[in-house]
Amino acid sequence: MASEAARADLYTGLAELLGTERAETLMSQLPSFDPEKVATKDDLADLREATKADIASLREATEADIASLREATEADIASLREATKADIASVRDATKADIASLRDATKSDIAELKAAIGEFKTELVSLRADMNARFEQVDARFGQIDARFVQVDARFVHMDARFDALSGRFDRLFIAVVAGLFAVVAAMVGVIFTSL
Repeated sequence: MASEAARADLYTGLAELLGTERAETLMSQLPSFDPEKVATKDDLADLREATKADIASLREATEADIASLREATEADIASLREATKADIASVRDATKADIASLRDATKSDIAELKAAIGEFKTELVSLRADMNARFEQVDARFGQIDARFVQVDARFVHMDARFDALSGRFDRLFIAVVAGLFAVVAAMVGVIFTSL
């Protein structure tokens, strides 16, 4: 660093060369010299020792904090491990109880379903028997209807025979009536011709 005398000499030379305003501008950019602020080798050695002591103290405090944090973390982990084991055991017990309850409910539901299926089968067998009986009744009625149709057919055959007989009688009666009419007409014609 330059002394104040050297700075004053530099300013004078610059002011002659550049002018006072430019010399002041340039000098304001250069740092000033303060002998109070200059550190000696002894100051640096003291600073080094103080820094080493601060670092050592900081290292010890940090190591103590890390050890304390490690112990607290290990205690927290151990506590968390125990709490987790207890929670898992509780969940396991609750799950086993739920599974047992569900198994019992499912068995009960299956038993009820089997009973309902048994009742349905019984009703189905009864319905089948009832339907078979009704089909047999229907078949019997159809048999009766067939027998009546046979009777009706026989009556129609009998009626056809009677109509044929009547038809023969009507034919003979018609012929007799026509013959009688002819005889009457002939007699009338004879009477008319004789009276003339």
